[in-house]
Amino acid sequence: MSHRLALRCTCASPDEARTVAAAIAPEVGTVDDPRSETTVDRDAATLTLQIDAEDLTALRAAMNSWCRLLATAAAVSG
Repeated sequence: MSHRLALRCTCASPDEARTVAAAIAPEVGTVDDPRSETTVDRDAATLTLQIDAEDLTALRAAMNSWCRLLATAAAVSG
């Protein structure tokens, strides 16, 4: 894939990051389409979403979807 974007979110605590990561984990692989894929990693209180896409349109669409999911999970968790 020729385009890459990393979204980093620092939560208030490692427990909150764990909760948010668990909330969005089921979406990995289902939100992606044939032109993009996403991975989620957690290090203490920081979540990193790595989005790889074939083109800028797919990158933008994936970014918008993951930003909404991340914001919703963070709002509900804390």
